[in-house]
Amino acid sequence: MPASVPAAPWIVPALLIVLALVVSALFKVRSPQTTQDAFVSLRLPSFLRFSGAPILLPYGELVLAAALLVLPGGWYVVAAALAVVLFAAYLIVVARALGFAEPVHCNCFGKLGLGEIDRRTVVRNVLLLVAAVLALVDGVRGGSMIERFTDFGGTEWGWTAGVLAAIALTGMVVYGGGRPSDSAAASSAAPAVVPSDADDELEYVQQPIPYGALVDSRGGTIPLRELPHPRPVLLISVSLGCGSCERVMARMPQWAARQQLIRVVLVPYGASADNAPDLGPDVEWMTDPDSAVVRTLGLGYPSAVLFGMNGMLAGGPVHGDEIDQFLDDIAAEMDEAAAAYAAQEPIG
Repeated sequence: MPASVPAAPWIVPALLIVLALVVSALFKVRSPQTTQDAFVSLRLPSFLRFSGAPILLPYGELVLAAALLVLPGGWYVVAAALAVVLFAAYLIVVARALGFAEPVHCNCFGKLGLGEIDRRTVVRNVLLLVAAVLALVDGVRGGSMIERFTDFGGTEWGWTAGVLAAIALTGMVVYGGGRPSDSAAASSAAPAVVPSDADDELEYVQQPIPYGALVDSRGGTIPLRELPHPRPVLLISVSLGCGSCERVMARMPQWAARQQLIRVVLVPYGASADNAPDLGPDVEWMTDPDSAVVRTLGLGYPSAVLFGMNGMLAGGPVHGDEIDQFLDDIAAEMDEAAAAYAAQEPIG
């Protein structure tokens, strides 16, 4: 390794890339569905979505991170070049998503990176690409991570440890106390749950349906408190560019057809219902001007809440993966109520 190439400063870009790859991979492995949803939200080609790429991607990131750590010489250059290609692809995909008409969830770092793609997302990916390019330049100049670590003395190790500590501290501050996501903000507005005096189990505490209004398909304004008449209303907030929302929407036609005693209303977040797909006669679309109702209820996307005919919230809000269980619970309660009514009905 040329003596003119200082070791410690050049190790930082490669360290950042390795850390980014490891964090991204671990959060994707913990929540594989978010990666599959991201492929849908980002409108990647169908052959990628169905080729196993969403499942294999985090393991590929871990392999690449390990290669950057342990490979010497020319092999390190190959690994760094692959990192440049990967982060360039990420940047292109994210920048392309900015041009979509509806907001897009990224999930680039699994649950950790859950959020809408915006200019900050692009800036982050540009910085990661720059770091990958610097790591490649270092490799071409004769440096690799394993060789630099071998040559490190006390000063270099102390300098590198300080950089890692700064990265760790920044991560804890951002991840632990940063800007809340839609789901986090929604949970703060959810109805309270308190222990039951009878059996110490958690009991749902109803709250009044808030003021607000939606616009139906004919352009009429419907106050929220008039929606659940003569049936309870299941209100679901979705984004037309969200992979997890598409899974919820795909389930609704069959679910709504079976639950005729529930009125199912979907609201496209930040968009007009005119652009929403047809989900059959049992699913209504309504527009939420300026997303006022969604924000009042503390909903993200996907999120769901049940309005009772008594003017109170009868369930929720729930968010993301909780919606499936919420739908199952509603269906079970409706089946139980129907069975009880049938048992009381006189025969003949």
